[in-house]
Amino acid sequence: MRLIKFILVLCLLIGSAAAEPTLEINIRVSPNNIITQQNTIRLESSEYETVEFQTLDKPLSVVYSGDYEIIQKNDTYAIILPTQGNNEVSFDLLFDSQIDANGKQRTYRSSFTPPINGTVKVSLTLPLGYSLNEKKPNAIPQPQEISTDGRSITLTWTFNDEQSISVFYEGGEEINPLLIVLPLVFSLICIAGVFFYLKKRNRKHVTEMLSTEEHKVIEAVRAGTEKQKEVAIKLDFSKSKMSKIVRRLEEKGLIERTPHFKTNIISLKGKVK
Repeated sequence: MRLIKFILVLCLLIGSAAAEPTLEINIRVSPNNIITQQNTIRLESSEYETVEFQTLDKPLSVVYSGDYEIIQKNDTYAIILPTQGNNEVSFDLLFDSQIDANGKQRTYRSSFTPPINGTVKVSLTLPLGYSLNEKKPNAIPQPQEISTDGRSITLTWTFNDEQSISVFYEGGEEINPLLIVLPLVFSLICIAGVFFYLKKRNRKHVTEMLSTEEHKVIEAVRAGTEKQKEVAIKLDFSKSKMSKIVRRLEEKGLIERTPHFKTNIISLKGKVK
């Protein structure tokens, strides 16, 4: 992974006094390897009309209170921000290409150049639950300070010359897709099993509550008699009695009927016992 190099170019458009700016960069690394970089440029004078911040990678986004412009210059991108008459300019950048990931191992790499005759201060905060690698060195160069609030680790550097920074850290878990899919499939099978069991149990309970005449109709249909008129004749039921029994069985969800000329074709629904 190529190093990401930030170069601060201050453009003095009015006035002739030399500036000695300070660049402060606060970097937060997310578990999904997105970099949020908060930048603050402090100038000794408010005579600057613009500041220009250059990076090899085009940011995912730029957050600034005023207007800004991104211009591609050969292999770099220049972010031009008006100072709005202030001697302090703050803006945020998002990047997604500064982390190398290998399983649980992560490596952050970047390179910074302080402003001319100025100082750059860099702080980098790891994601919650992540820690520096046990193997030394876990950061190059060694930071002046490593601190923690009990939840995350922050490394801090201060330098006056161009400096490359690498941080080696680890954390999180590699998620095997099977660990997600298998429990889901198992849960679906269990839900389907319970559903069909309850459905079968409910149907069995319904059939146990049938009257003698209703049982006879069920057995006649199961034996292969389909026409309602023929079932009535076979069981010696009157037309009106047969109609009432068929209607009750249909309401209980045990049979279904389809008109067929002057009678109905009746059939069992599902596996009726």
